[in-house]
Amino acid sequence: MEWQLFRERGFRIEIINGLITAVRTLTVISVPGPEVKKRFYSLPWFVVAGLIVGLVQYYFGTFLFTWKSGLLNIAAFFMVVINYILTGGLHLDGLADSADAFGIVRSREKNLKILKDSHIGVFGAGAIVLGIVWRLISYNYLLSLNQAIWIVYGISLSRIIQGLILLHIPYVRGSEGKAYGYKGPFFISIILIIQLIIFIRFIAFYHDIRAAIIPFCTAILILLPLLILFIRRLGGFTGDCLGAVTEIFEYTYLTASYFLLI
Repeated sequence: MEWQLFRERGFRIEIINGLITAVRTLTVISVPGPEVKKRFYSLPWFVVAGLIVGLVQYYFGTFLFTWKSGLLNIAAFFMVVINYILTGGLHLDGLADSADAFGIVRSREKNLKILKDSHIGVFGAGAIVLGIVWRLISYNYLLSLNQAIWIVYGISLSRIIQGLILLHIPYVRGSEGKAYGYKGPFFISIILIIQLIIFIRFIAFYHDIRAAIIPFCTAILILLPLLILFIRRLGGFTGDCLGAVTEIFEYTYLTASYFLLI
């Protein structure tokens, strides 16, 4: 049975190595150590990579704003910069490629070709500009309310959602790309769902149940049509599609959080 794997030393080492793989995959941070042999063992650590990205920008931004409130706009700007530096712009690039591919109705083959193309078109450039502006506005407002911790929540939750998508939605590029090899045993899904429940309960404990549920459910409701679009057009998702989903989840989560707090 799957639970018996936890008693095996090799399995425990794979789980630990999963943290190294998760940080290397989702950030530009160079972590010493061996890569995990099976990528799905890194999925339970995605939330840790999200916490690292979120907390670094949170502490930097709140330090500047606390030190001098007149630095609000500058603090928000540098938080956004830190976000994209730490992630290597991975998800923003996926958003741009997805906007180019799905901005106009095309065949599946054409969509996949555009998603693989490194060039950015008009729709992609527009998505990048709108995405950065949207994040800047959200960061600015949340920071002004002394509620920048919601940025950490949004980024961390988006990484759990990434893991669930990688596990349960078909990957359409076969054995190619960074998003290949994450289909794993059912207990990985259970771990991610437990993480999700713990995170939401944590938010409810420090804020209230509405604050824990409403932004998350709003973001999920926005994502569902997008995921359905990917499945209908492609039969699943690509790494770029996953990047787009991540960015849009965070934008929606942060926006809903702000409206809930004001």
